[in-house]
Amino acid sequence: MASVRRDMIAGEMQKVLSTIIADEVKDPAVPLMTSVMRVEAAPDLSVAKVRISVLGDREELDKAVAALNRAAGFIRRELSRRMDLRYTPKLTFVGDQSVRHSIDIQKALESIYQDEK
Repeated sequence: MASVRRDMIAGEMQKVLSTIIADEVKDPAVPLMTSVMRVEAAPDLSVAKVRISVLGDREELDKAVAALNRAAGFIRRELSRRMDLRYTPKLTFVGDQSVRHSIDIQKALESIYQDEK
């Protein structure tokens, strides 16, 4: 039962964090097309790993992750203000390459398909 609650909270955190990053974070290192892919919260909700993706290359992703980790205190405060939680988890931002990986796989498959023709 606790994991269902944690998953619901993580899903809501994902929505709120997306809004905060898009509307409140003013760091130029964070691209406009920054997406919160997933929030992984600890069982006790003391910490949360926030997986982000950006439209761009690995260097842009690394810059965005660093900028968001610098702004983690501000983002946590905003999250606390917008969500009714007893304790707001400590946030750690990490890059998520799953979209880029999917695109690379799709290109490889298309290449194989074209070679077979």
